[in-house]
Amino acid sequence: MKRDERSYESEQLVHALYLEGARRSQFFDIVFPFFYFLEDKTGIRLEAVERIKANMLLKSAEPDDKYNTPHIDVPDAGYKSLLYYVKDSDGDTFLFNETFRDKKALTINKRVSPKKGKAVIFDSSTWHASSNPRQNQNRVVLNLIFKVKP
Repeated sequence: MKRDERSYESEQLVHALYLEGARRSQFFDIVFPFFYFLEDKTGIRLEAVERIKANMLLKSAEPDDKYNTPHIDVPDAGYKSLLYYVKDSDGDTFLFNETFRDKKALTINKRVSPKKGKAVIFDSSTWHASSNPRQNQNRVVLNLIFKVKP
């Protein structure tokens, strides 16, 4: 985690579907086919699942330009993170230019707004952060982290 003057800490509700090498939820079989669509649409091929979870952030009064503490999902090369937005909401995802190996202040590369059915894919070593919704009651994403075939 990399705190800065624009970051804050908020509570998050999490439902683990796959964690520590094992299925943790009856919903795993519903979500796993995302990988078939991913390969079909992007050519990215799954080697191994690292983790899959559903995250829900609740409404907050934090300003629009602030975000939860930035983090990376996996520091090693060869891993991707996929965020799938389950419903329309506010509470952007902030993607930074820097990766785990960079030892400098974070700079914003892109902000992604949660729109139902939209997905964003990035290297798992990229610093990124969620933000809480301010207008909607909640923000729900599926978070899939996986190793790709070379």
